[in-house]
Amino acid sequence: MIVDVHHCDVARGEATFRIENFDAAFRVASGPFKKNAGFCEANVIRSKQIIRCGLRAFRFGVAWRLDKDLNVTDDSTLALFVHEIGRGGDITPAMQMTLESTRSGASISRVWSMKRHSVSVWSLLDKPFEAGLGGFVKLEDVLRKENGFLHDGALVATYKIQCATQGSGIELRDKSQAELQRLQGMSAHFEKLFDTGRHADVQLRLGSITIEAHSVILSARSPVFDAMWSHEMSEKRTKCVVIEDLDAESVRDMVKFMYTGKLLTELENNDVTVALLKTAHRYEVADLVAECIQALTNNLTEALALDRLMVADLLGSAALKSSCLDFITASSDRMVAIQKLPEFQELARVCPHLMVELWSAAFPASEEPASKCPRTAE
Repeated sequence: MIVDVHHCDVARGEATFRIENFDAAFRVASGPFKKNAGFCEANVIRSKQIIRCGLRAFRFGVAWRLDKDLNVTDDSTLALFVHEIGRGGDITPAMQMTLESTRSGASISRVWSMKRHSVSVWSLLDKPFEAGLGGFVKLEDVLRKENGFLHDGALVATYKIQCATQGSGIELRDKSQAELQRLQGMSAHFEKLFDTGRHADVQLRLGSITIEAHSVILSARSPVFDAMWSHEMSEKRTKCVVIEDLDAESVRDMVKFMYTGKLLTELENNDVTVALLKTAHRYEVADLVAECIQALTNNLTEALALDRLMVADLLGSAALKSSCLDFITASSDRMVAIQKLPEFQELARVCPHLMVELWSAAFPASEEPASKCPRTAE
């Protein structure tokens, strides 16, 4: 992705949105036609994921236009969109939205800049009914299998966002950017304080590994540590916390996050993130828990979904559990495939209550049994 800023630091975020059984999903999700309504006011599927880009957060999705009888016509078009959560930032982000095709060179990709103070960007703003080159594509073309936009029936779109954070000479000297720079400077100073161990007054011991830290910072960032230093507990007397059942690297990463508010590497959907989530959950570091859940929610696969569901149940994470249930029940084909996995039998044996929750997610009491799977997006 190209962004027109010079000598600046940038934050990047990206996600893939996959809507299973799109031909059925968009028809189920289509709403009644409203005269003089905005484009795609009713006809939209929004992702439950969030793209985080620095201190900003964005939701994204797919929308389409049908005629007044909800039929696909030659004028029916499809768009991708991004919507910023909360107030639009003062610094213009750039974004790339791509409708993926299985045919080589057939994917449609466009780069857009969000207008200053705007909170949403559609893949085309000035010509909402022009197909193809402007950023929209005809819905008929999307539904034709030979065009490759349906991947085993699923529509797949990717979204990449890039936000300048400091050093640009155009819009980066406003009040909000100056505040951000101060926060970054403060984070760097606290990182140095942690790395040097200067004036540290407590120790976290994990076997042969000792982590030097500052009780006032741990208290400020974790209610659990705060309780240790606030009551007559052994940790307060000895200034030492012995941790026997957590991964040492995950504890170190958590503590450094508590100092700096940032992670050394981008989180992925892997065992390292699971270990970090368990650690952050133990010490109630809420913002790190949220980061871990977001990483585990992104890029779920059939092989990982059941394990992540059991992790969510073990930790009592409603957000992660909901994302896993939505993923598993997104289509009947996926549910059939997951039932064939050995992990499914293990889930039934170890966590039978989760089987009940799976059934309830697939077939809510308020709906007909067949209505859930075709319309739920990943």
